[in-house]
Amino acid sequence: MYGQYVVLGAGLDTYGYRADPGVRVFEVDRPATQEWKKGLLEAAAIPVPENVVFVPVDFETDDPVERLASAGFDIERTALVGWLGVSYYLTGAAVARTLDAIARLAPGSELVLDYALPDGLRDAEGDAYAEIAAQVVRERGEPQRSLFAPAEIDRLLEEHGFAVAENVTVRDAVPAHLWRRDDALRPFDFFRLVRATVTG
Repeated sequence: MYGQYVVLGAGLDTYGYRADPGVRVFEVDRPATQEWKKGLLEAAAIPVPENVVFVPVDFETDDPVERLASAGFDIERTALVGWLGVSYYLTGAAVARTLDAIARLAPGSELVLDYALPDGLRDAEGDAYAEIAAQVVRERGEPQRSLFAPAEIDRLLEEHGFAVAENVTVRDAVPAHLWRRDDALRPFDFFRLVRATVTG
């Protein structure tokens, strides 16, 4: 088990508030988002556990690993890094810079990343979702900026110091029996998940 867990783009993620207290959880996000979250936690009377550390970062301009190190993260120890729901809102340059930074972590550290597929690679449901989502995020001033084909993201990760272990659809990432449901929730192919390891 990893003793350090980094949540890039933590938003309202709650893992740190229910995690094993032996795991240090580093929540990395924009300063304004973190202040908003702290206000919500305070209003709900939810204390911030001692093992949770807030690390303010602007992914377009900052080096997240430098910020992590200054917040007490041990770059000599392996870590698990979750980077979900973020990459498609960043420029390609910011994605590449962030991968460069994460690749400086101790060899054996793992990254779990999701990414969005471009036109022509999604299924019909994925296309429908993409159209609605693009409109909503544009209206909120946070348009989608980066889309990748599976081979592109694999190549990008390998070029930046990672060995790709898995690159799978949402359907394949979840045990098949969990998709046998009575509600309307079904997997669609717009987002993919990658698990990769820092090679050093």
